[in-house]
Amino acid sequence: MNDPSSSFSGDDDTAQADPIVASMSGISANFVYLERHGLPLHTLKLFELRVPAATSPEDIYAVAENVVRALPPLRWQLRRTPGDLHHPQWQQRAAVDVRRHVRFVAHLVTCEADIDRLAGELASKPLPVERRVWDAHIARWANDPTRLLVVVRMHHALADGVAVGNMVEHLWRHWNEPPTVLEPPTSPVPAPTAPISAAQALVRRLRGFAGLPELLAHSAYGWFKARKTRARYKQESDAPSLFDTPTTSLDRPLDGRRSFLHFEFPIAELKEVKAAFGCKIGDVVLTLAAAGLREYFRVRGESVSRPLVAGVPVALALESRESPRLWGNNLSHMPVSLRTDIADDVQRLRALARETEASKAIHAAFGSDLLRSWSELSLKAVLRGLFAMTRHFKSPPINVVVSNVPGPAARLRWGDVEILRLFSVGPVLDRIGLNVTAWSYERDFAISILANAATVADLEPMRRGMTRALHGLVVRARAHAAHKTSRKLARPPRPLALPESRLP
Repeated sequence: MNDPSSSFSGDDDTAQADPIVASMSGISANFVYLERHGLPLHTLKLFELRVPAATSPEDIYAVAENVVRALPPLRWQLRRTPGDLHHPQWQQRAAVDVRRHVRFVAHLVTCEADIDRLAGELASKPLPVERRVWDAHIARWANDPTRLLVVVRMHHALADGVAVGNMVEHLWRHWNEPPTVLEPPTSPVPAPTAPISAAQALVRRLRGFAGLPELLAHSAYGWFKARKTRARYKQESDAPSLFDTPTTSLDRPLDGRRSFLHFEFPIAELKEVKAAFGCKIGDVVLTLAAAGLREYFRVRGESVSRPLVAGVPVALALESRESPRLWGNNLSHMPVSLRTDIADDVQRLRALARETEASKAIHAAFGSDLLRSWSELSLKAVLRGLFAMTRHFKSPPINVVVSNVPGPAARLRWGDVEILRLFSVGPVLDRIGLNVTAWSYERDFAISILANAATVADLEPMRRGMTRALHGLVVRARAHAAHKTSRKLARPPRPLALPESRLP
């Protein structure tokens, strides 16, 4: 396929912008600060749509305009503060020309491999974040004019997985209503109504550092609590810490090229495994990811005798159903051992269930909001320097990222348009060359894998290992359930307990 980003040129919308609507949080700002050549930090959302056969490009532009009107964050533009003295701000544009955001791919999609190639190319190209924090590429299926593939690139600074899921649900619920007026959520630092000057940015930064002694005390107390919690779980689990990882071929410099793979698993099968072995869906997803990694390293001839460590994103707050969050990042990360040293899938699942329980308890004891608090103090130069130092550490902080995002349980429709399939994946990071994201939609778990192509050019072993593991787990789950049922039926009936007055 041709480079799908090559058709962009010039500045984005030039209409006069409205006042500043929000200040970027520290977590979101870090995705802007850390982006560099070879490390694009946007996410991918793949929508397969069913549309009327006669849908034209003008019809698609009209739908895109409705989407932009319904979702205010899609009208926002990043505005940096002078000298990056403070986190960037979000400025709402008075008008958005969707033709500069929506592009049509010349080549038709003929198979699933074409989707993987297109997504890999789009993941490799950075967004011009100063002008545009999202775009969409449209491709048609060769054998069905009613099927469209829409690949949306959205910078991670604008929205995390929960916010994007809320965007999709919001469109579904409010498609025929007037445009939304979005109220910014409570922020540690109130947003001004106009771009701030260098002096104002410096004052805000100094005010933030005034709370540093309290944050240090809070962090020390959290570290002490986490040590006690870790000791409590020591007999059942050896929960890892950051940089407590093996070195693998995934730990290689990023060159910007990305490989992508997508496939689906039935939700019903994961629920069967969950019910049979008394674990959580997230434990099953981690077990399958570990099986895929075992197969990938087996093909490469690499040892997995020491367990790989996954970074698992954790949502920090339950989203309000009445006013769901449509932008920003409100998450933390916890390291979880994938127990790739265990060959048997059921034994690995049970061990992983204990590992995740321990990791969650340690994460909560340490303070789930500490990452967010420290991020508010981050400076671009300091943050980049710290991450540059970690490239020289013997081990990476984690080996892979594994996300599990609950999506819509019912098929979504907007008039004559319906979403047939939905995939999502986040970026890979320095020395963390693989990202596995599971996103539930309707009756399927959509699995998306993004990798550093310089290291992982062929992701097929990942799919093969995950598919084989799920099949084996389902077979054993059904056998386990049948055994429990047979034992229950084989028990002799309990004698009828009669009141004493009725005993002979």
